[in-house]
Amino acid sequence: MSGHTPGLPSHAELLAVVGDDFAASDSAGQPLALTLTECSDLRSGGGYTSFSLTLRSADPREQGIFALSHATLGDVEIFLVPSGADASGTEYTASFTSLEA
Repeated sequence: MSGHTPGLPSHAELLAVVGDDFAASDSAGQPLALTLTECSDLRSGGGYTSFSLTLRSADPREQGIFALSHATLGDVEIFLVPSGADASGTEYTASFTSLEA
């Protein structure tokens, strides 16, 4: 499937849950709540497809692998990078690239 990395939810599955909350924990096991605020369009080129996610939390953390849990998508580990912050919290980005099918 184009835009899908085995072991991770597909682009379509993630797009369907924009606005949903995820329970998460950082690599030290410290919990935090994340909200999926954006799932970008699929981009294709050079034999690859890619997309990115934007998540938001009131708790600032450094980049790293986070364990995320969602009611319908289940559990997944994703590398998140802080990409912005304001008075209401921190924004994180996850980027995905896979070979085109």
